[in-house]
Amino acid sequence: MMLSADLQSVQDVRTFLEQAKEAQQVMSKMTQEEVDRIVHQMANVARKEASRLASLAVEETGFGKLEDKMTKNLFAAEDVYNSIKEMKTVGIINRDEEKNYGKLHIQLELLLL
Repeated sequence: MMLSADLQSVQDVRTFLEQAKEAQQVMSKMTQEEVDRIVHQMANVARKEASRLASLAVEETGFGKLEDKMTKNLFAAEDVYNSIKEMKTVGIINRDEEKNYGKLHIQLELLLL
């Protein structure tokens, strides 16, 4: 049976959410080093593909300037990455020995509607 474009879009979203939940389960068991490596690789690919992605965005939406989209993509790939790359996201993310407490990162579940 052929689905209408709207129904196909809904089904696509459901499929992507299921895949995201599976990926989340895998990532919840990763070490800080493994997460850092993935984020670093994502930033590298985003930097390398910044021009192509900018072109696709302008082509798909019909809005914006290629140069501005490129700047935005490079900002995300470089500046945002550089601002988060030292952040701990696994296990105890902060500890205060004087006050005898620590902050623990807790993985939240993706809820499928």
